[in-house]
Amino acid sequence: MKLQNNHVNVPETDVRSPFPPPAERSSTRDAFSLDSGEMDRRKAFLEFTEKDVARLKELHERLDGDAGFFVDAFYAHLLSFGELGGLLRDEATVERLKRTQTAYFNRLTSGDYGEAYIQDRLRVGVAHERVGLEPKWYIGAYCKYLALMLPRIAQITNDRDPGMGETVLALLKILFLDMGIAIDAYINAHQQSVQRKTTQISALNQIAVAISSTLGWQELLDRIMRSGIALTGSKAACLAFYDEDQQCFGEWHTQGLSDHFVKNMSFRPSGLADKALANGNYILSNDHPGAEHKLSELTRKEGILCFLCLPFISQTRPLGVLYLYRDDRDTFLPEEIDLLVTFSHLAAIAAENTRLHINTMKLAATDALTGLLNRRELEDRLNVEQQRAQRYGEAFSLLLLDIDHFKKVNDTYGHAAGDAVLKTLAAVLAQQTRDIDSVARYGGEEFVIVLPETDGGGAKVVAERIRKAISSTPFALPDGRVIGVTASIGVACFPHSAGNYGAMLERADRALYQAKNTGRNQVYLYRELLQAELERDPGRIVQLLNEGSENAKPVATAVNMKTTHLRDHADLVEHFALRLGKKLELPAADMHTLGLAAVLHDIGFISIPEKVLNKREAFTPDEWEAIQQHPMTGAALLEQVPALRDAALVVRFHHEQHDGGGYPDKLRGEAIPYLARILSVADAYCAMTNDRPQRRAMKPREARAILCANAGSQFDANVVTAFVEMLDEER
Repeated sequence: MKLQNNHVNVPETDVRSPFPPPAERSSTRDAFSLDSGEMDRRKAFLEFTEKDVARLKELHERLDGDAGFFVDAFYAHLLSFGELGGLLRDEATVERLKRTQTAYFNRLTSGDYGEAYIQDRLRVGVAHERVGLEPKWYIGAYCKYLALMLPRIAQITNDRDPGMGETVLALLKILFLDMGIAIDAYINAHQQSVQRKTTQISALNQIAVAISSTLGWQELLDRIMRSGIALTGSKAACLAFYDEDQQCFGEWHTQGLSDHFVKNMSFRPSGLADKALANGNYILSNDHPGAEHKLSELTRKEGILCFLCLPFISQTRPLGVLYLYRDDRDTFLPEEIDLLVTFSHLAAIAAENTRLHINTMKLAATDALTGLLNRRELEDRLNVEQQRAQRYGEAFSLLLLDIDHFKKVNDTYGHAAGDAVLKTLAAVLAQQTRDIDSVARYGGEEFVIVLPETDGGGAKVVAERIRKAISSTPFALPDGRVIGVTASIGVACFPHSAGNYGAMLERADRALYQAKNTGRNQVYLYRELLQAELERDPGRIVQLLNEGSENAKPVATAVNMKTTHLRDHADLVEHFALRLGKKLELPAADMHTLGLAAVLHDIGFISIPEKVLNKREAFTPDEWEAIQQHPMTGAALLEQVPALRDAALVVRFHHEQHDGGGYPDKLRGEAIPYLARILSVADAYCAMTNDRPQRRAMKPREARAILCANAGSQFDANVVTAFVEMLDEER
């Protein structure tokens, strides 16, 4: 089984944690604070004076610092109420509260009512809110305290002592002061709790909308992990998916973890992840004393202080687990865990829905037998690829493949054997292509492979590799027998074989037919086929061009295949001519004519033998005379195409020179059509900067120097000036 691990850094997220930072949570003053001025105002309102402080200190001394004598009776009274018993039934909590209450009662009469005292009172209000004790209960508790305290005061004072009343009044004043502070702190804490829950619900709603609108699998998983991290301010996250067939975790994705951690993490059978998924409950791991699930050494070295493992369960079935790791503290707060449990469930539902959507789309886009793209999806991919290639001026190719003698396989071994052959072939094609390539079953035993950013030559190399891989693969049949299979392949390239994907398919089919017709188990490139066709019948050029201007490049490419130094020449000349036309601010109609003339300016070479075009020695007079005829030959062909008659004039005169020394008509200066003068400069520059049979390519600066030296004689000086400026601007 292939394990998958997608490990990425945590990108910024727009999901914010509904929880305040740890330091903020730990400070009651951040929640509710009283400055000295406010305390003075409250004391003044109660007429709490230094005399009252003195009375309380005297009482404190007489109590000998022991106000805990009635704590047991105090809590027995509280626990006698069913509602409070339900809140305080945890014995450890009750014992902790008793200790806190004893300290509180001792400080109540201490006479020290400064910063520490205020903080203690604020904590009482916050603690009551967290436990769930509403103000009605602890107001009653204060009353019980007085009921227990007053007899004790009577014991330690003289009943007839007039100061006793003042002592009781001072005690009442400090109790009312305490109650006011505690109630205000409770109300503030409760408001914060409500606000926090509202924020949590809002955050969950935002996340639910965001992840529900995400249909890409990896995008969804990244968003889930980002959201989980942001919700609680965690360091990192991991999503691990359970493979029910293999009975183990086989795919996981992480964010925020180091490469070392990810490389060494594992999911052992019956481990923590298995337990969380099987029990359907979260598991908290940290190094607290007595913790059931301690951190591993790998986790500690990562700087993680705790992590939460949550079951990732949709409405229909368990999918896996979600981990969230902290490095700022060693636990998750109860409200954080509650939120993450809900979040994990929402995210799991979104993940399940996305999987169903992907599977549905996959079924709609793939061939049921081979798992490859089907014909409809292929056409969509071809349309997208054509638009992309047109936008960026790039090539792409397609291969049309047909299994040789496939009918014989079905007739001899049965249709089940034929299906087995198709499946094996699909696997071979998948192995021999890139991730960016598209492989489709086109129909029956025909397959199409789309190769982005690949020209005809590169596509032919790929086709030969595929052909050899097929012929060397043993094809196992259902009955155990093994047979050999071969395939024929036709290749077409955009834009040099056709101007749209429909024509590409048709021309790849023609190349495939040629491969079949000449012995099978072969690869044919359409442009090679067209070259031979045009050699036999140059009139075919006119026929193709009359079918549409999109055939200009296929025709030019087929003609230029006669010699290696011209194979990219038309593309380069078109590129520089159109850039120069833009520099000269030509109108759109002239730009269109110039582009077609640039592509087709050398089609007259169709009448010149390859041995002449590829000759490394100097041309003989007869050969040179033939070379000089190619502009007229090309123009004569184009004049037979009504849509290209303007381009025909440009092609005929693109070798004329400004001083009359050119060919074929020895035109001078303004008599040479303006577009021909532009094409002449672009053609000359491209010829000089590329290899030719008789010489090596010049450097661009050398070609520029020759253009400038011949401005006004061979070339139009104004056009040369514009061309050089264009090169300087784009350098």
